[in-house]
Amino acid sequence: MSRIQADGRLPSAVEFASESAVVQHRPTRKILKYLEAIGLMPVDAQVRVVDTDARCRTAADIVCARVERISSLVIVEVKCGFDGYVSLSSGRMQFELRKVPDSPRNQHHLQVAVTRELYMRTYTGDVDAIVLWANESTVRHERVERWAAVHASDVLDRIKKKAPPLEVPKQRKTRVGKIAKTRRV
Repeated sequence: MSRIQADGRLPSAVEFASESAVVQHRPTRKILKYLEAIGLMPVDAQVRVVDTDARCRTAADIVCARVERISSLVIVEVKCGFDGYVSLSSGRMQFELRKVPDSPRNQHHLQVAVTRELYMRTYTGDVDAIVLWANESTVRHERVERWAAVHASDVLDRIKKKAPPLEVPKQRKTRVGKIAKTRRV
């Protein structure tokens, strides 16, 4: 977590970025300024979240604290590009989501909803989630849509049902005694 400065305030997002790492990705400063403008302070990045039963894991791109209420966290899924086609659909999603258009925008909402669900299973407490789109000229965000949040646990349950039993890869010797490629036996 970023440290509170001597005057009792949290450093700005830009100060946070300059003190924690070299910023190389082009829209990064724009993203950090945008987060600051909407009242979010980055506290961590690439936070691992996991559900061992479903054998599913990912990382939350950015975890932010609300400036007005530090104990309130928001997961931010950052997406770059997608100019002009974020809402274009290539059909419908499957199973419980068959009425939802299969567009990058909806995929992003479902992704951050599942990440949020995994975060809540990994750590304690409730968190909000947003998808943030950035390109060379603009940065914008949307709070995770209700349909995605409602179906996130369904998606994880479906993954859990299809998850193969945990297998440890074994090495198999060839006839001449050499170790062959590692593969599941």
